[in-house]
Amino acid sequence: MSNALPELVNDSRRGARFELRRIPSDEPGMSPLEIWCNEAQERYVLAIAPDRLAAFERPCGARALPLRRVGHATDDGR
Repeated sequence: MSNALPELVNDSRRGARFELRRIPSDEPGMSPLEIWCNEAQERYVLAIAPDRLAAFERPCGARALPLRRVGHATDDGR
């Protein structure tokens, strides 16, 4: 997460707010720093426009693919 999410935000020249507790983990007692730096699992991140999110979620749900919304983009550059 510590590489993928900042790169996504930086490349879009935007800011973002993330909720680290929304990131799935087999270790519920992990600290936010441990979640942020965890390299134990491969993860992919996507930026999806809010008006397209439902269309993306439908096939994921139908195929039982893990999907979590962990944040949103902002215009503040932070």
